[in-house]
This record gives sequence, structure tokens and C-alpha cells, in this order.
Amino acid sequence: GLAYDHFGKYDKAIENYDKAIELNPDNSHAYNDRGLAYDHFGKYDKAIENYDKAIELNPDDNKAYNNRGLVYCNLKKYNKAIKDFNKTRKLNPDDSDAYNNRGNAYFYKKEYEKAIKQYNKAIELNPDNSQAYNDRGLAYDHFGKYDKAIENYDKAIELNPDNSITYNNRGFAYYNLKKYDKAIKNYDKAIKLNPDYSTAYRNIGLAYYNLKKYDKAIKNYDKAIELNPDDSEAHNNKKLAYTKLGK
Repeated sequence: GLAYDHFGKYDKAIENYDKAIELNPDNSHAYNDRGLAYDHFGKYDKAIENYDKAIELNPDDNKAYNNRGLVYCNLKKYNKAIKDFNKTRKLNPDDSDAYNNRGNAYFYKKEYEKAIKQYNKAIELNPDNSQAYNDRGLAYDHFGKYDKAIENYDKAIELNPDNSITYNNRGFAYYNLKKYDKAIKNYDKAIKLNPDYSTAYRNIGLAYYNLKKYDKAIKNYDKAIELNPDDSEAHNNKKLAYTKLGK
């Protein structure tokens, strides 16, 4: 099952976890792993059922609590998520990711100061946690502290130079500082790492629009729309760019 999970063949993985549970109904790890497979399918109710069973069999399974918390975040049940992340922290006080995940739950609740405190703790426990730096940068972005956000994105990129999302985030921070050329460089890097990154194309279009390079803006909006035809913001921005060109 784990091997199929690794290759993204989640249906085959579930078949194997089913068999493992049939052979050993008290195998909490099999329930946890099957929960992960259902999570990848977006079958969150099924995932929670499996995490519940894993926890029933092993109340000290911090991974099952953490995974269930992540599903609750996907379902926007942030208070339940925080409760699970709290349990994860109690079971493993040195789990940097548990603090980071708890920070994300607060972030989604728009409680940015609380989120930053959790990211700080995650980084204290693991100074190489690139995701925590990225997420703390996003929180600073929401405070309008773009320079602080960029500092965090810089560190995240130093630790993980292949994360296209962090380049996009840093680009947006530069965009908010009206440093459009720097923003474009970061969006370009994000696209180089992930050529199907529709949001980065839309964002680079915004930067070109503000530089009054409307043809380039339209070209990038077109690409964003090609990748994500339901991107209403890209459609609207494209119309604005055509208006500026008198079309």
C-alpha cells in the first residue's frame, strides 16, 4: 500500500490497506495510511473515519491526530483542527510541523498574530523548516509588513530553492511594494519551476499592467486563462488591459 501511495496510485493503495486491515484489524498504522490515501482522493469523510479508528486503536498516535487536523483544515473546521494539533503537540512537544499546522489553522481564521507565534515556535524547534518561513511570510503579508514577509521568503527559498509557491509569494510582496521588476523576476522563476502555475501567470500580468506594458500583460492573462479557464480575475484583468490599449 505504501509503495502504491508513493506512486500516486491511491486506489491500489487502498485495496492493499483493506487487505492489511482484514488480516490484522488492530493495525492502527494501516488505518492511518488508508486515511491518507482517501485524503489524497479528496474523500475527507472517509479519511476522518480512518483516522478516528487509528486513534481509537492507538490513542497516542500523534500522526493520526495531525493528519485528521489537516483534513479538518481542508473542511474549514479550524477549531477542530486546532484541537487535533494541540493533541499532536502534547504527544510530541518537539514536532515542528504540528506548530506550523496549528499556525495555518489560525491563519485561515485570520488570527494572524496567533499564527505568527506558532510559526515562531515551529522555526525555533526546526530552523530548517522552510514551510514555516513561507507561511510566516504570508502572515506578515496580511499585516502589510512586506519587508518582513520578503525576509521570510528569502529564508524559505534558501532552504528550499525549488518551491515555486514561495517565489510567487515573494513576487507578490514585491508587487505590493510597487517593485514590479523584482516581482516579475520572482514570478518568472515560479513559472520556470512550475510551467502550469496559472496564478503566477496572472500575477505577472498584473505587474506588466502596472508597468503599462499591456501587450505583455494580456499575453500572460491569456496563459493564466488557458491553464485555468475559470479564473475570473484573469478574465477581468485582461479586459482592463484591452481597454488601456483602446480595444
